[in-house]
This record gives sequence, structure tokens and C-alpha cells, in this order.
Amino acid sequence: MISEKVISEALEIAMSTGADFAELYGERTRNNLIKAINGKVEAINDGLVSGVGIRAFLGTKTVFA
Repeated sequence: MISEKVISEALEIAMSTGADFAELYGERTRNNLIKAINGKVEAINDGLVSGVGIRAFLGTKTVFA
């Protein structure tokens, strides 16, 4: 998904702002749905959601993108 170099650089930048802790997180979710009524297919849906975020903590404050 993301190279180790990019992850390290993003975390270094987040920590350089004075954060106590920083993390990157990723998500990849696949959804499939087949809707049938009385043996007749009414709908078929196939979806993929993926993304990445970064979160930084400073004391009780949190920022994320």
C-alpha cells in the first residue's frame, strides 16, 4: 500500500511538530451484496473502500487527516 520510506517520513514530520505520539493507519474493505426476491436477482453491488490517515497526539489534543 504505502512504502516504508513514506511511512517513516510522514511519522517524522508529525513528531517534529512536538507531538507526543503519531500513527498512520490504513483501511481496505470490500463489500459484496446480491439481493434476490422470490428467486429473481434484484440488485448486485460490489464495492471497495480504501484509504490511509495520520493521527498525532499532544497531551489531550488530537489531530488527524
